[in-house]
Amino acid sequence: YNPALRFAPVDYDDLVILSVVKSVKNPLVFFYSDWGFGNNAYRPLNSLSIWIGYRLFNVSSGPNQLLNILLHISVMVLLYLLIVRISKNILIGFLATCLSLISLYTYSPALWISDRPTLFVALVLLLTLNYLEACNDQRRPNSLVILAFSILGLLSKESGLIVPLIAILIVYMKYGLSKENRKLIISLFITIIIYMIFRFLIFGRNATSYTESGYLYGFKYYKSSDELSPTMQLVATGEN
Repeated sequence: YNPALRFAPVDYDDLVILSVVKSVKNPLVFFYSDWGFGNNAYRPLNSLSIWIGYRLFNVSSGPNQLLNILLHISVMVLLYLLIVRISKNILIGFLATCLSLISLYTYSPALWISDRPTLFVALVLLLTLNYLEACNDQRRPNSLVILAFSILGLLSKESGLIVPLIAILIVYMKYGLSKENRKLIISLFITIIIYMIFRFLIFGRNATSYTESGYLYGFKYYKSSDELSPTMQLVATGEN
């Protein structure tokens, strides 16, 4: 990843984000507005990190790219720890992590500053999974910790929704529906509902409608989800 330290921020997405953060004096505005593209995406942690980076390093490629790479390495370390916790096999953990380190599906966030929200979601998700895996009957999961991770995931990117959803699933399957667990699960559902309501307050009826490129079934590329038929849009939404 060393060459990435010299990647100038000339990508269209990078230039748009930099132009937005340059004109924003109060970064708190990102917590109640779009992240800069006008596509109804709510990703305040990314915009805040770009805003701080611009104030500290201007548009210098090295520091900004280095942050992405360090986040990527942190995600891989957490992935390794999680796999070893589950499999009890250091070799399996090492090989699986190496595959993820260089996979075509994971190298984009490390190399592309605008894909930093994906790194934030991955980091929070793996922190949550490692924490839940470390908990047991003697050390039950702390509700405030899980709620904090869930909120951070939702502030990172739309896909951060998987953090509270997976936490609900694991808490239910691993610990059952005791009184304390029910409170935690209900709190996570309420957090998701508040997030949805907040998005509608910001973006109105467009809160759930923004176009994305991607791959159907992992190989059929589409430039915009608007190009897909209504049925395939549902498939793409389900996959994402």
